[in-house]
Amino acid sequence: MELDLERAADSTNILVMGDSFTAGVGIERVEDRFSNVLESHLPEGFCVYNAGVGGSDTVDEFRRLGEFPIKPDVLVLVYF
Repeated sequence: MELDLERAADSTNILVMGDSFTAGVGIERVEDRFSNVLESHLPEGFCVYNAGVGGSDTVDEFRRLGEFPIKPDVLVLVYF
């Protein structure tokens, strides 16, 4: 995942954390993932990061949250 740290510093950062549903498994176009749709509806100054990984559990998600290089202003934790 390539991140623009300079952009993140000037933005409200939203991190969407979850499993394969969050990652968009089965969706043909990445633009149709709900995290991408969310970002497209927010005004400039908001960044939405998708940290979905297939097979994730709470322990894995917590670890990845701690390792994420940008401190989110908002965390959306998805369970499906």
